[in-house]
Amino acid sequence: MKMSIFKPSTFIPKITTSLHRLVGSNFIKNLAIYSEQNCSDSLVTVEINKEAILHNYNWYLKLIGEGKRIAPVLKSNAYGHGLVETAKILESIISKQDTKAGVEFFTVDSMFEAYALRAGGIHTKLLVLGFVDPKIIARNTLPNVIFMITSLEQARALVKERTIVVKRLFNKIFETKIEVHIKVNTGMNRQGIRPEEVDECIAILTHLSLDTLHTGIKITGFASHFAEADSVQPEISSKTIKQISTWNSLVKILRQRPEFSDSKAVFHISNTAGTLFTKVQKVANKNEGSLASNPVQVIDADVCRIGIGLFGYSDIKNHEKHLIPALSMHTIISGIYNIKIGDSVGYSSTWVAKRNSIIATIPAGYYEGIDRRLSNKGFVTVFGYTSAGEIEANKDFKCPIIGRVSMNITTIDITDAMVAANNDNLEIKLGSKVNILDSNFNARDIGNMCDTIPYEILVHIQGQLKRIYK
Repeated sequence: MKMSIFKPSTFIPKITTSLHRLVGSNFIKNLAIYSEQNCSDSLVTVEINKEAILHNYNWYLKLIGEGKRIAPVLKSNAYGHGLVETAKILESIISKQDTKAGVEFFTVDSMFEAYALRAGGIHTKLLVLGFVDPKIIARNTLPNVIFMITSLEQARALVKERTIVVKRLFNKIFETKIEVHIKVNTGMNRQGIRPEEVDECIAILTHLSLDTLHTGIKITGFASHFAEADSVQPEISSKTIKQISTWNSLVKILRQRPEFSDSKAVFHISNTAGTLFTKVQKVANKNEGSLASNPVQVIDADVCRIGIGLFGYSDIKNHEKHLIPALSMHTIISGIYNIKIGDSVGYSSTWVAKRNSIIATIPAGYYEGIDRRLSNKGFVTVFGYTSAGEIEANKDFKCPIIGRVSMNITTIDITDAMVAANNDNLEIKLGSKVNILDSNFNARDIGNMCDTIPYEILVHIQGQLKRIYK
């Protein structure tokens, strides 16, 4: 029996074709309708505050200054907020803006996200930050998409594949241009082309092939990324200062080239934290051994890539206080039980009752986005109800998570909450509303409790959960 050999080079185009047919059909639309109809009684709901997103967007637009634009980063399901719907929220304000300001493009990580946005009716230009196989880039027909080139090898492979495509079109100039940005490694050392290799990369991408075929590849931008933009306490990172200097020196040279001058190319390096350097800052110079302050260079760039900041969080404390977290997460009590002193709860019996207790379960666990590190130390907020069955919004009770957070179930101790509710003539019952994440216990708070960052908390909120946009 002859064994067949799997060849990624032949498989990738088939994936792209199948995916294109899938998202180009009514499949996603019908799936969305089905999900909406069947999630009307969803046990776990994610609520997105549209006004919060718009507030945060406008705050950053004002911060970065006149004439600069924002590239909203919508990767990883828009940081858990819902890819397509978040794009729609932002796209709704684009037409109202000055053409010299506002949104430059939406930023995603993959072609899958790009296809999903186009299938969802989003028309704004897209920049794909993540690696895309050169074979897929060369054959791309999705409109208004920019690809990031992160290595010389990728650049060479793209030109090779693109030449094959052009030849198949009988040596005619291919009508669809391939728009790319070049990623420059200014010091993060994760990906990107070294500054001294930029000229070589430009030459590779724009050089005509030996038989005078034009590949239709167009360089329309340059990018980089900060490694320590959020490290500003007690002073701005020396690495960030060096990255800004390296970046600005390169941009100055590139802007002098006719093909990139006069807004023919866009330059972007700032992430959410990096917006701090869109204006002059002061930094204490350790090397001088004094408290004297020296100005940090202002970034020479046209666009800022804002991700987590759009959703209400920033590692720059002076920025975060102006932002509004946009996401909250709710569920209900699905069970109430009495246990005796000495009884244990959950896997591995990590919590043992020190008194006769009343416990409750909620139908959400680490699959839905309740971090397992909250076991035996996190809490949720439970609401009480009046005798008429109405929720008392101004009276809630903090209830600790007990035992291990399970895949789809979390257990809480409601003993004290039941007593307090009874004293207020309120009732905690089956179906009572529970806030898992809200303004009183947001992703920053949960991240601090779990020794992680709000990014991780937000992106782990299951994409299949019902999201309501208000």
